[in-house]
Amino acid sequence: MKLQEMSEKTLKRDCLNLLRPQMPGAVVLNIENDGSVQTGVPDTFIAVFRRCCWIEFKYVDDKHPFKSREIQKITCLRLAGACECWYVIYENVGGRQATYIVHPKIVMYRDWKVYPAHFSPSIDHESVVKFIKDRFPAFAGT
Repeated sequence: MKLQEMSEKTLKRDCLNLLRPQMPGAVVLNIENDGSVQTGVPDTFIAVFRRCCWIEFKYVDDKHPFKSREIQKITCLRLAGACECWYVIYENVGGRQATYIVHPKIVMYRDWKVYPAHFSPSIDHESVVKFIKDRFPAFAGT
């Protein structure tokens, strides 16, 4: 993916477009923060077979360091206690690309680059989709 094409919005869109057909029957909601939703609500909600998972997508590059408002960190941490919640962080810094999947507790209290639940040394939607599918027993390993 070319640098000028990358943004949080396009990366999230591409990842969800890959995910949806691989999880038939799942509800996958993209929550746009247009002011009508309280700040802190993660970007994406996924539910299937009475299980749910929230995903907060982030994009980090040379001009845009990682940022998550305190209310968002707290909301994601609370959601992780009630169901599942993960940060998916796409990084493109200094010509190096990577994908991290990080628990909100790590984002809140530790260095997310050191303690990810998953790491890929590229912008890797396939590994994100696999990680999400593995959260749901009906799709785990598929």
